[in-house]
Amino acid sequence: NKRQGSAAGMATDVTCFLETADGQLLAGTRGHGIFSYNKQLQPTLSDHLFPKDKMAGAMVRSMVQRSNGDLWCSMRGDALYVFEAATKRWIRHNIPQAEGQTINRLAVDHKGNIWMGTAGGALILCDAARQSFSKVLQLNALISRIYTDSNNRVWVGTDRDGLYVLDAASRKPLQHYTSSAPPNKKLLINGVGDIVQYNDSIFFIAGNGLSILNSNTNRFEYFTVATGLPSGNITNLLKDNKGFVWMTTGAGIVSYHPVRKKLSHYNAADGLPNYNFNSGAAAVLKNGNIVVGTNRDFVIFNPVKLSSHVYLPPKVHISGLEI
Repeated sequence: NKRQGSAAGMATDVTCFLETADGQLLAGTRGHGIFSYNKQLQPTLSDHLFPKDKMAGAMVRSMVQRSNGDLWCSMRGDALYVFEAATKRWIRHNIPQAEGQTINRLAVDHKGNIWMGTAGGALILCDAARQSFSKVLQLNALISRIYTDSNNRVWVGTDRDGLYVLDAASRKPLQHYTSSAPPNKKLLINGVGDIVQYNDSIFFIAGNGLSILNSNTNRFEYFTVATGLPSGNITNLLKDNKGFVWMTTGAGIVSYHPVRKKLSHYNAADGLPNYNFNSGAAAVLKNGNIVVGTNRDFVIFNPVKLSSHVYLPPKVHISGLEI
């Protein structure tokens, strides 16, 4: 990471990314606030950067932007900062429903409502129309992920209580997936690392490998180390524009195309110097590039240009997928 006007890079723990509506790439960090870059990845002076008096020790957990341009940023503790696009200033909000717990994750649904998940298991909603906060669920686990799908359902992953699915409009739970269920009806483990929607019905869920859900049949298939996956320790899932699912893992970066059955594994031999990827620090940018954060820097690449000469044939079989 670099600041504008400084040639020296900083070894910073990168925790999250946000590509703003005007094309800036923001990188949130643990202890150094936000860094900003233009489309050429040159550091910029952005309105979204914290004032200098708030920069020191600023530990950013998650960032989202609403359609009105407001940037929401969760910090360590129950603090939530909102950058108001109209006034170009940061406003600090205390969220009583967080009960002093860090707001780990933020997500925006189709109506512009903000969903928040805390380390203490509180799922909190900010209603966009009323600008009011309310607690939707209280879980007995840390909320590790929040993901909104194409049908405006909210997927809430936890560290030890599986995966909850809610209807964003009614705010009522629809499903609760755990590892305590019959075969092909359960997660591999109760810890959820990430969630990504592949098509209308197929969802990839990270946790000791991949639990692959067909939401039409409500059945799972699995892709694990035993069936060809290089590592079961998956911290982030992303889908690129060509239908490949990209994973940051304890063994490097892995790409997998479930229809073409193509698996590629990139590690130190390919120039990847660091496998300490941070959960939640990954994004697919508007130009198709993928960016992932580590404990000291971030890596950005074009998945179309990155190709492998040898594809490893996985043993997994996934039903219900169509090109």
